[in-house]
Amino acid sequence: MHTYEKNDERKIVQLLSEGNTDAFVQIFNRYRDRIYLVAMRYVKSQVLSEEIVQDIFMKLWTNRESLSEVLNFEAWFLTIAKNYILSYLKRMAMERTVREKWIEEVPQTEETTDHRIRHAEYSQLLQQALDNLPAQQRLVYTMAREQKLSYKAISKELSLSSNTVKTHMARALQSIRTFFKQQGLI
Repeated sequence: MHTYEKNDERKIVQLLSEGNTDAFVQIFNRYRDRIYLVAMRYVKSQVLSEEIVQDIFMKLWTNRESLSEVLNFEAWFLTIAKNYILSYLKRMAMERTVREKWIEEVPQTEETTDHRIRHAEYSQLLQQALDNLPAQQRLVYTMAREQKLSYKAISKELSLSSNTVKTHMARALQSIRTFFKQQGLI
């Protein structure tokens, strides 16, 4: 790859407009850090700044044929970069506004009628699955999931070893999964 001097920029731009990849690499190496720093100043994110730099250089490459008309490449390119960053910020702001408005207007999932009906149906099916469990498994499951007790606390309260509690819980969960599979829910 040939390295060009700063005063050869017109030649580099001409080669770039003709599709020369070496010229593109030269322009990229010359301007990427400056554009990155400007992007970082505005978006305050390394990942987004790198993405912006890539987008700007992609735009440069796709519009390279029109570069032969540009008289002052540096001023033109930095203006293109600045405008791209500003439009990127506007898009981000617009997306955020739309997202916030949507969140305000859409009822929360927990409050929808459909969610309440499904929750009631799942609760009823879970209760049926629990009713099919042996008494000790049902008791361990209820203490762990509904009363939020640890296995250690359950073993103490029921005078069982921790391993026995774990075994009862594992078997209860397996039975519940099997029941839900039979119902076509898993």
